[in-house]
Amino acid sequence: LQARVLFASGSYIQGIREHLAAYAQYVEEEPSQAGWLNSSYYGELFRMLNLAAAGEPGIYDQLSGLLQLIRTPVEDWGQGSWLHTEEVDERDLWTLMEGKRGSREHTYTPTELNELAWPLVDPERSDELTSKVFGLFFARKAAELAPRNATIRNTLASALLANGFDEEALVESALADKLAEQEETVRHQVAALFDEHILLEPVIAALRDTALSEELRETAIGVAEARGNPRYQDLNSAAWPEVNPDRIDKETDVALALRLTRKGIELAPEDYALRDTHAWALFANGLHDEALVESAKALELAGEYQKDEYQGYLDRMRAMIEAAQAPASDDD
Repeated sequence: LQARVLFASGSYIQGIREHLAAYAQYVEEEPSQAGWLNSSYYGELFRMLNLAAAGEPGIYDQLSGLLQLIRTPVEDWGQGSWLHTEEVDERDLWTLMEGKRGSREHTYTPTELNELAWPLVDPERSDELTSKVFGLFFARKAAELAPRNATIRNTLASALLANGFDEEALVESALADKLAEQEETVRHQVAALFDEHILLEPVIAALRDTALSEELRETAIGVAEARGNPRYQDLNSAAWPEVNPDRIDKETDVALALRLTRKGIELAPEDYALRDTHAWALFANGLHDEALVESAKALELAGEYQKDEYQGYLDRMRAMIEAAQAPASDDD
């Protein structure tokens, strides 16, 4: 009740703080009701934030401090039923403050931030009650990470407009149009560099050595940063068909597969499935001793319930190497 009174009087931040305090008290007193309370609490919180954004457009600047308060009760009772509601993207915002997803293994890329922001501020969205203030927060963060990306700047323009910053929105929209023209000039070059280098850091290094004008170079770097590093799972998926020991066509690009798995391991050195693919990539490239080491590493990293399966992979590889190294039989 106190939170509603404060909020109605225009004391938005104080009202939200009181709401957070009330929730924390409810969970402490009635832990068995945490799931239901959490759903109710978040629904009311986001309604309050929407109203606050309308009454105080600059409130998004204060989100960081608020989210630290939001984060505490969520962590206290763990990631439970709230992750299965209709507002997962909005409610996952507290993990963004850590720069992580719920798994805490994946950093948000500018493109992913943009994908979170756009449905909340799309001018043609059917639901006008989306958390526009969060859309602006996501869009701002994306633009900070990739300031010369046209799509992200366009989303930021829509986010500013949705939150009542009309003049700033016009400036952003004009910048987005200019960047879009520049991006068309450099997009193919950036894609070719990713094909060659795979990971973001060497791509950016290569772009800094190009003969592009300074403005186009920065735009190209923005395009690359928005694309970000590939997921190690995607690298693994791309490499496996090239080195699968059961593949029918043996004329595959095993050298490319080895490059992909090497890069993947840089991103996720403890992933046993990736290590296994890397082992077969080494095997396919004739690096048998290294392949056995990697297969043993995959077995070591595998969970207990998968030990037998990965022991079988290692045994099979060892047998295939022995067969390949055995002297040819004399049929005479």
